Amino acid sequence: MKKIKIESINPKIEGKIILPSSKSISNRALVIRALSGQKFPVKNLSNAGDTQKLISILENENEKIINTGNTGTIMRFMTAYYAIKEGEWDLIGSERMKERPIKNLVDVLKGFGADIEYLGREGYPPLRIRGKQLKGGKCKVDATVSSQYISALLLIAPKLKNGIEMELMGDPISFPFIKMTLKMLEFYGIKVSVKGKHIYIAPQEYKPANLTVESDWSSASYLYALTAMNDDVEIELPGLHKDSWQGDSIVAKLMKPFGVETVYNKNSISIFRTKRKIKKFEYDFRANPDLAPTFAVICSALKIPFRFEGIHALRIKESDRVAALEEQLQKLNMKVSSTESSLIGEESHQISFFDNVIKSYSDHRIVMSFVPALCLHRELMIEDPDVVEKSYPAFWNDLENLGIMFRYAL
Repeated sequence: MKKIKIESINPKIEGKIILPSSKSISNRALVIRALSGQKFPVKNLSNAGDTQKLISILENENEKIINTGNTGTIMRFMTAYYAIKEGEWDLIGSERMKERPIKNLVDVLKGFGADIEYLGREGYPPLRIRGKQLKGGKCKVDATVSSQYISALLLIAPKLKNGIEMELMGDPISFPFIKMTLKMLEFYGIKVSVKGKHIYIAPQEYKPANLTVESDWSSASYLYALTAMNDDVEIELPGLHKDSWQGDSIVAKLMKPFGVETVYNKNSISIFRTKRKIKKFEYDFRANPDLAPTFAVICSALKIPFRFEGIHALRIKESDRVAALEEQLQKLNMKVSSTESSLIGEESHQISFFDNVIKSYSDHRIVMSFVPALCLHRELMIEDPDVVEKSYPAFWNDLENLGIMFRYAL
């Protein structure tokens, strides 16, 4: 398997980086456009592999076997999408996808009258869907497992015969992504009513609107991490702003005690190093679980003890990210332990005898989270660098443009 390591780092890391557009916003906009039956433009769509795959699926309407790969968003959004579209489809995916639960979503859709059959293990993909008009109405959704189930239902809600009256059960995971979906529904003309944990959407039609997709805050988090681990850094990131639909924009606030300052310009942000002021980091990542690997690596590389809560959703991502972090952070000389929903790290004072290759688990976020740590641990290398295509295709080129040179290793 291909491996990569740092060859050299410029004394000052600086430059302007055009981040990929938000794939979360892009994917929702694409599904909304398809549901509307209209061909309105969406500007600045993400070039991430996930979004390009979704574009291909939606454009090839005659394809009856839909391979979602290892993309949870596509599997969940398209399960709801095809449930209300006349025809029959098989939704398949990677071996990992067969381990990622979908029962909560399927159960609600079946309650609305959907015809969905499991082709393998009960509660997991692959699925056979025979689409038809669904009644909608009242439903209760377990909000503690994945926000994507909820977003998938909200996207089709205006097309249901009786709309939807949804009650969120439990403390929602990734709630900012649910808010993003609701804001996008409103942007495209849908009237939404939210009262506590109840969401009401009447049957209605999507209306065309001009959307320019903003840059991706999740991708920016890796450049924030890079800034935290180097002494002289200044990076400009166009297309990011304070008033964002993306919950991961909170990274700017969370990174401040790690010595990363954010300046909000008119059409961009600038980030640069300042004095680090943190001795221990404790945080509940329930709202933003995708940021947890980044902060786990930062803390480990800088020998900052940490305790993270609310990360149980990471166990059903592209990999079991909690298990992956627990294993690989030891290579940064960090003693790490976990429970079902927490991750705890403290500096290890024992000499570690691990190999010097960070495993990827075929997971783009594991790879990108660990790369900044290579600046402080030049002996390490990372396997499977091409997996970043899933969300940030230009990742390696952008780092080289900032002054970090890589080479392939044996």
